[in-house]
Amino acid sequence: MAFIHCVANRELNCKEEFEKAFALDPKFDLSAAEAGHPIWGAAFRNVKNEVEARRSGKPIIAPAPKILSAGEKLLADAMTLYEAADYIKSVKNVSRRAKKKTLSLDDQLKARKFSAFSYCLSNRTTLCRQEFEKILQQKADFDLSAAEVGHPSWGPLFVQAKTRQRASSPAVTPTPAPVKK
Repeated sequence: MAFIHCVANRELNCKEEFEKAFALDPKFDLSAAEAGHPIWGAAFRNVKNEVEARRSGKPIIAPAPKILSAGEKLLADAMTLYEAADYIKSVKNVSRRAKKKTLSLDDQLKARKFSAFSYCLSNRTTLCRQEFEKILQQKADFDLSAAEVGHPSWGPLFVQAKTRQRASSPAVTPTPAPVKK
């Protein structure tokens, strides 16, 4: 379950699942490949370090709470709706509020990505694909994670949007080097 929560960007739930695993088996560990995974590796290592610190009686220093930017708050609110499977309300929340706030490019891409996911999960495939196309217009080299691109609802639509983008991009022909005389 921890992996699933981490892939869905639910870090708190991910860490809670790793905590449960350590409670059931104090010697719990992941393989080297799993522990080094870019999505859940850091969460696992943090929990493992905290568990080991508690066992040895060392004090655990909690990190200072992060103050969210307006864009991060917008995304957090939309993700709460998304995680509650209220996909359409999530999209409306992002769309309406994004117009009022200046979002960084990364926040814009995240908002569009989860809007696309929401459209796909509510069977609005054309809107889903269009949202992916808008992402690719903003950042041509944008890609989903391996777990995301493999998702049966939105993976094929993302690949379709990426293929369309490549087909519509003008072919780059190399400029011949000047001929020396």
